[in-house]
Parts: sequence; C-alpha cells; structure tokens
Amino acid sequence: MPADRATWDVAARELETRAHAVLEIARSLGARKIASYGVGAAILEHELARLAPDISLFCSDYTPRTVRRLQDLFPEADVRVLDLLRDEPLDADLTLLHRVDTALTNREWRLVLRRMPRPVLFAPGGLVTGQQIARMLLTFRGNRAGFVRTPAAVERVLGRCEKVWLGDMNGYLLRPDLV
Repeated sequence: MPADRATWDVAARELETRAHAVLEIARSLGARKIASYGVGAAILEHELARLAPDISLFCSDYTPRTVRRLQDLFPEADVRVLDLLRDEPLDADLTLLHRVDTALTNREWRLVLRRMPRPVLFAPGGLVTGQQIARMLLTFRGNRAGFVRTPAAVERVLGRCEKVWLGDMNGYLLRPDLV
C-alpha cells in the first residue's frame, strides 16, 4: 500500500492502458456499478475512479487492515471487508476479478464463480507456460507465493468465456449468455 495519496496516484497511472480497456468493456455492457474483489492496494481501481467518476465503484478485500487503509485513502470508492469464499457477492453491473486468481485453488474458484453475478471480467494474475512450471518445480524450495496456471488451466476453471485484451494483458469475460 503506498504511503500517501500522491505516491498512489503515480502508481495508478502505470495501469492507465488497462483501466481504459476495462472501462471500454464496462461501458459496452452498460455497467454503472463495478464491484472489484481482492483489491489489495487498489491501484487499478484508483485509475478506474479517476477515468470514470460517473461509475460507482465497490472494492473489497478480506483483510480489515487493508480495508481501513483504503477507506482513508480512497473516498471515491465504497470499500468493504469481504471474503470471496464465505460472503455473498456485491450487487453490481460488472464484477472485476483482477489478479486475485493465485489466492484460490481451482475448486475454490469454481465455487466462487458459480455465485458471482454475470458479467465477470477475470484478469489472471500469473499465467505461466508448461516450461515455466517445469522450471519452477525443479527450483522449488518450499516457498509458495500462490497458485499459478497456464492459460488452458484458467479456461478450464472459468468454463465458457470470451477472451478479451486488456491493453497490456489477456483477460476473460464471463457473460450471462455463456453460462
């Protein structure tokens, strides 16, 4: 979490291209409310709020300390404590899951996605190739930062989805008509 608003503003500008792409998708869907989960430092969400003050933004994280800090730093958004595995999803026109996929197993993601209102914009946090996985296994020393998946593995977890380009990374759109 950046120490102050000015530092956070600078960090958010680095995601301007991605934020424009997310907003283009949101606007094409007629979204007026976006709910973003597992926001951490909420850098993308900060940029979304700057670029589209007309869209209501709900942010959540499961860590109360992070949420309190964001509530102080980010008055443009409604920030709440929410656990994807336990709590009901927020009511929104677009659900944003940005780089949170490494926190849950495939089984847990399937359970979470079943409860999420559509549409869902899923931006994976750590796609890897088969060769990278092999290299990781050879150098594994007992430290695990999270789950990583290949693009094919992500698509198996998501089910029917539309691949979308988010300006600087691949994403996936889960729409009601693809369920």
